[in-house]
Amino acid sequence: CGKMGYALAEEAYFRGAEKVILISTIRSQPQPYGVDVKYVEDTSGMKKVLDKYYSTNDVAIMAAAVSDIIPLKKYNFKLKKKNDILSRISFKENENILKYLAKEKKKNQYLVGFAAESGYNSRDVLEKIKDKNIDMIVANDISREDIGIGSDYNEVDIVRQDGAVKKLARDKKRIIARGIWDEIVKSLTEL
Repeated sequence: CGKMGYALAEEAYFRGAEKVILISTIRSQPQPYGVDVKYVEDTSGMKKVLDKYYSTNDVAIMAAAVSDIIPLKKYNFKLKKKNDILSRISFKENENILKYLAKEKKKNQYLVGFAAESGYNSRDVLEKIKDKNIDMIVANDISREDIGIGSDYNEVDIVRQDGAVKKLARDKKRIIARGIWDEIVKSLTEL
């Protein structure tokens, strides 16, 4: 995960979480204080770490912008544009880790997903929540250049399983993380 995931992990620690595990492919980001970072190369590495730790988690937040499709073959060298390489690359559907976790979820676990979309509406997000049996989705519009992936800022809609929507206006990701955790805590106290 990126800056948003790091901000969420750090906020969990500052709120007193007993153990915070962050799974990331980004090694250049400074490690958040008090957070156990597990570095992985790809989605399959992420799944292996989740297989090890997910069953003991109270709250899991899947903030990584995981690609829906991936190349069928992994190349360990630069692909040159000659020899019509683009027509020879095949793709496959990437494993949907959020859906997998929802199937493994226990009654006492709270699962949050992110929907990084180019435009979205809360009705579609609510369908995704019910389809995947997760507790909350944080939706953000990645088509905007001033927020989202790579930016220090975000603006999100938090959609709960009961249909309640909380809008968090554009702000630093650290502040957005605080707002997301406020909603998670609110949901957990209502259970």
